[in-house]
Amino acid sequence: MSRIEIILAGLGGQGMITAGIILARAVAIHGKKYVAQSQSYGPEARGGSARSEVVISDEEIIYPHVTNPDILVVMSKQSLKNYINKLKPGGTLIYDSSLLKEPKKDGIIVYGIPATKLASENLKIKGVANIVMLGALIQITQIINKEAIEKTIKEVFPEKFWEADIKALNIGIEVAKKLVKLSQQASRQQK
Repeated sequence: MSRIEIILAGLGGQGMITAGIILARAVAIHGKKYVAQSQSYGPEARGGSARSEVVISDEEIIYPHVTNPDILVVMSKQSLKNYINKLKPGGTLIYDSSLLKEPKKDGIIVYGIPATKLASENLKIKGVANIVMLGALIQITQIINKEAIEKTIKEVFPEKFWEADIKALNIGIEVAKKLVKLSQQASRQQK
């Protein structure tokens, strides 16, 4: 890894900025990499656009913003529309398939994670869908391990949220494991 650029985007209230902060902190503190994290919000308090940028590097980061993302994680139609064409060729798109249709774009790797549905059905808390997406992200990309994210959740959130967030993280990891396995099998069959 020399430099990895990630955008996590959705609507205000979906927690994508929080997911970006957790990821950045976990990689910086527990993964011992250089990290730059920034965020932006639309003018609306809730329901407007919200984006977190995370840049990870083995070397000191000179420019802290994402210019050409390697990874795009989205939970809203507008975010998908805004950022999909910025994704590098061969880049990875992870989208909430319970909210969005699979996009048609060649030359990228696509994973649909029904995060909102899984959070609602398994935990009865739609608000942890962002953590389901974070679990999927770390499983698909192997950027950081689960233990580092769990430690960071415990550092960032009050104890009353730990159980639900860690369950959500594990749900995302397990769904992503299955998708990666299916993708690898399909890839082998095409050869």
